[in-house]
Amino acid sequence: MREYYGKDATDAFYGLHRHEVLEKYAPRLVIGRIEGAHNPPLKMETAADISAVPFAEAPFFRGEASPVWKPQHFEFRKEIRRWIHENLRDEAEACELSGESPSDACFKKLGDYGMLAMRIGPGEHLRWAPNGLPLGIKPDDFDYFHEQICHEEVGRLATPGFTDGIGKKRDT
Repeated sequence: MREYYGKDATDAFYGLHRHEVLEKYAPRLVIGRIEGAHNPPLKMETAADISAVPFAEAPFFRGEASPVWKPQHFEFRKEIRRWIHENLRDEAEACELSGESPSDACFKKLGDYGMLAMRIGPGEHLRWAPNGLPLGIKPDDFDYFHEQICHEEVGRLATPGFTDGIGKKRDT
């Protein structure tokens, strides 16, 4: 870090970190601005976008060919990322800071969206998702790559307590 004291470290930062790291920690860590510094455009608009940072995403999602990933997986990742960003991020951050369990309303959202079922993997249980699967994916077309995407995108919240909390059986 000393190498960048008093300098613009934007390119070095994005060479090592995703934009979400900045969104999450910058508000409470910023202690000042460099007078007259140029503010270059960010590598991505929001944490819901696919990152252009090298190695932050699987190569397929940055436009490279893959023998296993399909265009449907790309669209699915974008949709799951968007939904998590809009529906879980605030509660995940609050739960992580307070140590509280996810709310019943959060579990209802997860269930209605099909996320609880999708995180179990392919199978007959997907037919019970109240509103079907995102993007109209048929349960028979849902594969382990879709499940992997769900786990990865929940993990991107960087809130391990919350993530563990939505993976445990609820007492009712």
